[in-house]
Amino acid sequence: MSTGRGATRMSGPRLVVSAFGTAVRGILAACVASAAMAGPAFASPPGAVITNQASLDFVNLAGQPATIASNQVSVTVAITRSTANVEFTRVVPTGTGAYQETVGPSACLQGSSFVNLADPAILGGTVIDPTQAQDASGAATMNIGETVFIRLVDTDQNLDFQVVEYAVVTVTNAQTGDSETLQLTETGPDTGVFTGYIPLGGG
Repeated sequence: MSTGRGATRMSGPRLVVSAFGTAVRGILAACVASAAMAGPAFASPPGAVITNQASLDFVNLAGQPATIASNQVSVTVAITRSTANVEFTRVVPTGTGAYQETVGPSACLQGSSFVNLADPAILGGTVIDPTQAQDASGAATMNIGETVFIRLVDTDQNLDFQVVEYAVVTVTNAQTGDSETLQLTETGPDTGVFTGYIPLGGG
């Protein structure tokens, strides 16, 4: 450093550091501006993988622009534990149901594997396609031989928001002790609603 007429002259290295500091300040200002222009933050769905990597642009000792990238970090959005709600439903005439959604397919545990059940028949004997949206409402009583539709709402079974998933329930007859283990199907990606069915035996 040399002095002349009260003015201070900085050496080359100090000028490079000054340029580096200016570059960093510019990056910080750009980040602040970007944050100010960004819209509101949205929560990522459970199971989503969020990947982030930082980079720093600066002027190196040779006076050339340079970039340093950090390591890449990925996190998976945790599943929030939820209370399961299950109810029996009945397919009803179009436009009268509390729910408009698919009601299957459904599979029953046989041995060590699940076997898909045949398409269900509703009151009157009409066979429906459970993969197509149906009108359904809660049912407190069922007729002998009727198909029982099951609706489970359990968001923590929604492990991957991008695909249709499955949930397993066990239906037990409190009087006889008979039980069936069923595999319900999610009504769509990221709904957390699972549906299926099982026919009641004749009496």
